[in-house]
Amino acid sequence: MSAYDNHPTVAERIAMKLALLRKWTAEGGVPEGFSCPSSLAKARTWNDPENGVFSIGSKREWNTKNSPHRSSIVAIARLIGSLSAQTSRSVSNRRSKDVRIDELQDLLKATDAAREDATTQWQELSQKLMSRELELKAAAAERAFLKSQLEEARSEMRDLRRRAFNIREV
Repeated sequence: MSAYDNHPTVAERIAMKLALLRKWTAEGGVPEGFSCPSSLAKARTWNDPENGVFSIGSKREWNTKNSPHRSSIVAIARLIGSLSAQTSRSVSNRRSKDVRIDELQDLLKATDAAREDATTQWQELSQKLMSRELELKAAAAERAFLKSQLEEARSEMRDLRRRAFNIREV
């Protein structure tokens, strides 16, 4: 019994890789916590005993031109491309969602700051308006007072003129 009796053959290793990649493709992508090789070269050395996947040491048996396993290796290449595209789309979608969330949070902060500025400005303008209204009321009262004093002064001047003219006539 040799040390290699417990290891799967190259054909079995390729079949296991192909089966796992087909399963992940059918499920819609690579599950969290697992990684998918991004190229055929990485797929050859891909070793994940937990999923029944073992590396293949022979480059001669792992090619798309003259390997006896050519059709399986081509299928693996297609599945890797498909899974890589799904993974990059989901990462891209996650990134774009994260970017959008960041943009919305920035917009919310800017809106809150603008609201606070507007509230402060409104309070200042409201106080200025009340101050101007008080000044206007005071000015109106002073005008009325001065107008009454002017009327009294005119009345007094008329009386003085009448008296002055009455004295001259005498």
